[in-house]
Amino acid sequence: EKYLEKHNHKIWFDEKANQWMTYIDEPSVKRGLVLKRRKEKASLEKLIIEHYRAIEEQPWISDIFHDWLTLKFKYGEISEQTRTRYENDFRRFFPDDNEICMKYIADITEIDLEMFIKGNIKKHKLTKKTYNGLKILIKGIFRHARKKKLTDVIISVFFDELDLSNNIFTIRERKRMLKKFTVKKKSLLLRSTFSKKDSLRYLGILLVFVTGLRVGELAALKPEDIRLKENSGTIHVCRTEVHYNEEKNRERENVVRVQEFAKSEAGNRKIIVNSFAVQILRRIQELNADPKEFLFEENGKRIKIQGFSRALRRTCENLEIPFRPMHKIRKTYGTTLLDNQVSETLVAHQMGHAD
Repeated sequence: EKYLEKHNHKIWFDEKANQWMTYIDEPSVKRGLVLKRRKEKASLEKLIIEHYRAIEEQPWISDIFHDWLTLKFKYGEISEQTRTRYENDFRRFFPDDNEICMKYIADITEIDLEMFIKGNIKKHKLTKKTYNGLKILIKGIFRHARKKKLTDVIISVFFDELDLSNNIFTIRERKRMLKKFTVKKKSLLLRSTFSKKDSLRYLGILLVFVTGLRVGELAALKPEDIRLKENSGTIHVCRTEVHYNEEKNRERENVVRVQEFAKSEAGNRKIIVNSFAVQILRRIQELNADPKEFLFEENGKRIKIQGFSRALRRTCENLEIPFRPMHKIRKTYGTTLLDNQVSETLVAHQMGHAD
């Protein structure tokens, strides 16, 4: 029963062939699947059981990866976004037709691994930074395999002894930094957005200018997070909007939802707000006087990251100034604090950074 439950392909009876049929995953073939058929259903089920039992005894690298990833996510070690990134990286670096993916994990040698790594660095023109994504997966897969006594490779020793020349990595020219908002453009934007103080989206943009909130944090604020006095107050940041891919009906769908915890430990914080921020927050509360759940809602629905970004793009276009994403407003806020001799410790706290 355990093995048959693992089988995620349909079992059917083909009347023309007078046989029971199903597909079985087979990474060693181009299609990734092979058709199996038997005259008796019991015989076909026996074949399926033997297939999955063999995987437990002789798993492929993809089996170990998915097992490792499932456990990491199950125990909260990684978020949905991280899981999605690891899955995307695995599909990129470990295609089914790669030689290493066509071997059982027990048969993969350190030489195989070294050739695989160098091949990926060359094929994908990896920099030292982008190589880290590949390294994380290999370490996770082989540590997990060793714990299950499926490989003799000690991956930490392998990487300690792996000699990669600096010349193997791609060195990309530094792109011209996307500038923050200049004082003049900041002033134009502030006046323009404040003039639209009957719109929650524009008030949200304004709030980022005076708090340094991440746009995902902004989109996830709830009324109870706000504590205001006459000319001061705090915003408790304790959740954020997240995006990740989820498989439904054998297709991958993009999911957008609110995660009930901050981006990081440092991200869970209480931001100190000034009198101007208090004015903005009070106007937001007036416009959304009876919220369903969130501080920023339109017609009972939460305003998402994209809603604020689109409003900012429209404003930049109307003012005929270059578009800068919401994150650049956050950087502008941090720079403003530092330029006005606010301590680095307080700046880090306000912006939700560990240092």
